[in-house]
Amino acid sequence: MVKILKQILIILILSIIVGFVVNAINPKGVPLVMEIKDIKEKSDTLKVNFVNDPYDTTQNNTSLMQNPNLNKQGFVEPQNIKLNLAKQLFDRKALFIDGRLPQDYSTGRIKGAINIPYEEFHKKTKEERAEMMKGYNKHGIIVCYCLGGDCEMSIDLAYDIAKLGFTSVNIYSEGYKVWENAGYPVEK
Repeated sequence: MVKILKQILIILILSIIVGFVVNAINPKGVPLVMEIKDIKEKSDTLKVNFVNDPYDTTQNNTSLMQNPNLNKQGFVEPQNIKLNLAKQLFDRKALFIDGRLPQDYSTGRIKGAINIPYEEFHKKTKEERAEMMKGYNKHGIIVCYCLGGDCEMSIDLAYDIAKLGFTSVNIYSEGYKVWENAGYPVEK
């Protein structure tokens, strides 16, 4: 019995060694240690440290832990998200903001989205912008979007909102058309 256990242990150790060697010489090998930067770039999940539900835009979550996206200008940089994460945030009742003009918004939008046209918002003073955003939770999840493709209004709008002290602003740059084509909830 002891002899069999020794043989199993030897085979197990040799298998582990061979696995490490093959992984090391394989150009598509799995990294054994990954930089935090690599994890952030490869991840398509939102990792925000809140004590309360970060998706609830109705409550004031003041217990936000230090956000790693806080930049040198003193605001939390918006994160780019893809369709699958945007849908997850939608399901969790995140606040969606359509940055397009009112006439574009009225032809179709993500269900429940509010309209804050970027062009109008950007022309306002910082105080006027803050007044417009007064009723919204500064620590709630916000998703800005526009039509998608070459449209960059969602990016600019997200940065303007983040500069007002909102700590979890996201940019869904694929936009309304991709959302609609995926069959996700829209309203017209």
